[in-house]
Amino acid sequence: MLSAREQRQLAQVENWFARTDPALARSLGAGRECRRVNCPAVRAGLAVAAAAALAVGIVIGPFLLIFLACLLLSAALTLHVARPDQTRVDPIPPVLR
Repeated sequence: MLSAREQRQLAQVENWFARTDPALARSLGAGRECRRVNCPAVRAGLAVAAAAALAVGIVIGPFLLIFLACLLLSAALTLHVARPDQTRVDPIPPVLR
């Protein structure tokens, strides 16, 4: 919660932006959300691309393609583990504590 003084200062900053850069003030005032990189479609796309690159790399045999597949798979797993909508599950049930 902002104090009255902080709210006044914030209003002054908003007014200054509205006077000096109206386009930026409209953009900030609209509250548009940034696109999330860690969305399910990106995670799934990375996993599919990694699997395809790994399959082609194993069949054809170039080390660079297999290495690229491992990098893509690592990126997909990292995004999966770090997903923001993840509900954390306690590994030890309360009954066993």
